[in-house]
Amino acid sequence: MAPMRSTEQVDTVRRKLLRSSMVAGGFLAAGHLPYAKPAVKSFFGVRGAWAQVSIFSAQFTGSLPDQGGGLGTGQDAWTFTTTMPNTQLTINVMVTGGGPTTPEIGLFAPGVMTTGINLLTGTGGGYNGAVPVVIMVAAAGVYTLAVEDSTSNAFQNAFSYKLDVVASLPIVPGSKLITSGPETLAPGGSG
Repeated sequence: MAPMRSTEQVDTVRRKLLRSSMVAGGFLAAGHLPYAKPAVKSFFGVRGAWAQVSIFSAQFTGSLPDQGGGLGTGQDAWTFTTTMPNTQLTINVMVTGGGPTTPEIGLFAPGVMTTGINLLTGTGGGYNGAVPVVIMVAAAGVYTLAVEDSTSNAFQNAFSYKLDVVASLPIVPGSKLITSGPETLAPGGSG
């Protein structure tokens, strides 16, 4: 093998540098390629990839069967989480099929079972008064919202319903906690 001349040495070094700079340049160029960020609309109407999404409502739908034999139609219970204290909630329940019936609802504080104190009545009774009903909840946490037929008549028909919760501050919709469980809202609620 013949000794390399200085120009050959320079050419070899240039080729190596050129190859390594092309690889580095490719990574650098890839970092500057246009990226289509998903558009998200913020509370203030601003569109941008980094806008925070806040949910101020939750909607739950279900149906309660006719269990027959004077057992009523049962109870469904749903959860949702208030993210901040002192959140105003507007709760509405609507019969969407079946019936006729008057649904009762109960709102229970974090850690309170559906046999406890209903925040809408201040007792264990179900609320079957005018809807929507507005209430201010003091603590952040996981709340339970129960729906059943009016306990003043245990022979209600099967019915479908829609529950809407609209909040003044962000809330996180939860999941169904009870499906057609035993009725726990005591007679004597509002309405």
